[in-house]
Amino acid sequence: MPLPLLAKIVSYLTEDDVNALKNLIKEGLVFKAVVYSEETLCCVRLDRSRYFMWWSMPHSIYYHFFNKCLEANNAHALTAVLYKGIAYENFVEECYRHYKKTVVLRGTIARERIPRKFARELQMPSDNTYVRFRQQQRDPLHVNSLFSGGNISGVQGSGSGSTVPPSPPTPTTQPSVNHSDVQADRLNNLTLEELLDSPGRASLKRLDPKRPPGTLWFDDDSTVAATVRSIFERDFKEPHANWSQTSKAPIDRWYETFAQVYNWDRSINKRVRVKFEAKLKSRMSDQVSRWKGNWKEKGDEAKPKWIDPDVWKGLVQFWQDPKSEKKSNNSRNARYHDPDGKGIYKHRSGQTSYKARARKRCEKTGETTPDFLELLDETHRKADGTFIDGKSEEIYKQVTSRIEEEESHMCSMDNPESTGSGGLSVHAKNKIFTEVAPRKKERIYGVGSLQFEASSAHSGPMLPSDDSLILSQKLAAAEACTQSQAERINSFDILFDYLAEKDSALVAILRRGSSTQTGQANPNEPPVSNRQKKERKDAKLTGKQSTKGTPTAS
Repeated sequence: MPLPLLAKIVSYLTEDDVNALKNLIKEGLVFKAVVYSEETLCCVRLDRSRYFMWWSMPHSIYYHFFNKCLEANNAHALTAVLYKGIAYENFVEECYRHYKKTVVLRGTIARERIPRKFARELQMPSDNTYVRFRQQQRDPLHVNSLFSGGNISGVQGSGSGSTVPPSPPTPTTQPSVNHSDVQADRLNNLTLEELLDSPGRASLKRLDPKRPPGTLWFDDDSTVAATVRSIFERDFKEPHANWSQTSKAPIDRWYETFAQVYNWDRSINKRVRVKFEAKLKSRMSDQVSRWKGNWKEKGDEAKPKWIDPDVWKGLVQFWQDPKSEKKSNNSRNARYHDPDGKGIYKHRSGQTSYKARARKRCEKTGETTPDFLELLDETHRKADGTFIDGKSEEIYKQVTSRIEEEESHMCSMDNPESTGSGGLSVHAKNKIFTEVAPRKKERIYGVGSLQFEASSAHSGPMLPSDDSLILSQKLAAAEACTQSQAERINSFDILFDYLAEKDSALVAILRRGSSTQTGQANPNEPPVSNRQKKERKDAKLTGKQSTKGTPTAS
């Protein structure tokens, strides 16, 4: 009988999954399973002498592992994959369909710590990263050596009893002759476009800027930002002290990982990439800034446990560089500059974006447009009722005064800017807000990420949230449709010429139907085809030319 399939993988390892794993251990199918979260590795003890550990790796490597299991005739393979967001349900079903007796578990929370000795012996070489995997394109994990000692299908505990795990697998340059290498190479060389078109992505969380039910978007949902932060933290292999020092290779790698967490329509590929890089830049800048602040207070003790010591050393060297320190101080002075003496600009929105707050408020009130004044009150007023700075308090009082003044001079039945209850509409209030609030570098104070909505408040109601990329795509589609229609109309000319030669009466009827725009046609006049029109036109031109060439009699 095949091992019980722990399908229906969830976002985290639930109690039911833990209990199911414990049952497998009790039944002797798995001796011990441990998840070590700090190093993001999982150690699964298949019997009393064999260990297998797994890193957070891309989708194609999972398939590569199962190909290796097939080569080794491994009947019972269990692996715990750590990275969340991949279409596990489809992945498990496909593995079960192809490799039959397979169990796939998933864990992200440490349930039991691996002994230091085992963690050190089982740890993968630091250079065996995803980049190295993409460069090698062949046998990146060398997992075949794990099963070279023979078939381990009997995992019911008939091992030698030794508690010492085997040494880490050593690389091999011998190419495998198994037929599954063809499939493995194809999967290992997936491009981003092929990954986006791969089957099974329908079960992933979907991104959509228009936010239909069940979808997410970057500025609207904090979970997307948290995912972006988690991705670069898990794969922070170089001292990226700031965005300008981050090369394209790690950004592409992080984006490919992001593409395994979320799904979206291919028509917004470029827009998703732009939004991803913007969010990545923001989150990475904030995180590195926090690391630097902690380092100034605690020194090297502030180093996160999961950061490679060499990477941390590179960050510290950058922070200690005089040029970097000078630039940092200048930026800090600019942020804390208080020219009007009313306090530095700040807010209390935290990790929740203004768009997310606006969406929640609109869902409660039923409005389609967020009220900027209410958002200012929500993000800049303390619990005791006071504002966090003098500028926000001044703006709030001026906007409130202008609104009260406008409402006192308007008639709710005659003024189009009023609502049914006698007050100004949200759009009218927002227009007043944008007129009062100060601007800095074309950004309006107090609206955060709602700059587009704030700009729209000047000219009229809010436009659809389609950006220039979406509009250009719609324009291209409209032009293609127009071209197709033009080609179709040209084909009708050929049909009309044919009818003119075959059925003159039908052509006369068709001509009579179109004569309402160009004048009444003579029903007795014989129909003239496009070909005949062209011949007559050519004849006229020829006659004119001959007339010009004839000498005039004196």
